[in-house]
Amino acid sequence: MGYTTRFDGSFKLSKPLTHDQWLTLASFSKGRQTCGPGGYCQWTPNRQGTELEWDRGEKFYDYAEWLKYLIDTFLTPWGIELSGEVTWQGEEVGDVGVLSANGKEVSKRKLDRAGEEVPFSEIRGHEVNERFLRLYLVTRR
Repeated sequence: MGYTTRFDGSFKLSKPLTHDQWLTLASFSKGRQTCGPGGYCQWTPNRQGTELEWDRGEKFYDYAEWLKYLIDTFLTPWGIELSGEVTWQGEEVGDVGVLSANGKEVSKRKLDRAGEEVPFSEIRGHEVNERFLRLYLVTRR
């Protein structure tokens, strides 16, 4: 058993990855890691090496922490910054939000039914269904 969260969107890299950089990140996301937050890092570079995206694997835990780890460990030393927003939808009703990257910073925001930010201190089972999420994702594009 576990908990699956799905993601929509990708993060833009400030410059394309070199072939070696692409191979490093792609291979890093393929196996279980003993470093970082632990488990599996499911952020992987796209084929063009211009974005980071979710690998579509199930049970991706600590996704914000993994993104920050990639920034600190790989991207910043390579002189690459990350930007953009990715929406998430967990299995539970109301588990929906936005993960943002801006340079070296990563933030995670929970959303309510109207697509407004909900402070994490106030979250108590807000109802968000798949229909709302699809509407939110369409209006964000």
